[in-house]
Amino acid sequence: MYTLHYTEVKKIEMPGRVIYPMVGPDGIKSTQMSFGITLLPPKSKMEPHKHINEEEIIYIIDGFGKVYIGDDIVEVIEPGTVIVAPRGVNHIMENESSNTMKWCWVFNPPVKIGSHTAR
Repeated sequence: MYTLHYTEVKKIEMPGRVIYPMVGPDGIKSTQMSFGITLLPPKSKMEPHKHINEEEIIYIIDGFGKVYIGDDIVEVIEPGTVIVAPRGVNHIMENESSNTMKWCWVFNPPVKIGSHTAR
């Protein structure tokens, strides 16, 4: 399999968000990276979390708000914004819009969603 629509994968509901893992251990198999889509409801904010062994790249597709990185960095985000969440650093996504925020993400090394985060 080399192509996949996000509606064809099993969605994973995590606190405050819905995740569609499309490449990696789930979806199209890859041993080098993971890719997927996340949806964050309007006017909501994720809990802080960090990835112990992985670096994450996030690209905002829809919605706007803020990203919190570490203890003291707050940046405005909107469609077209790319974010790098370093390994081992807490980060939070906040959707200030009235629409669902949608972003795609890439992890290296690949992750199994739900088993790679810590607070």
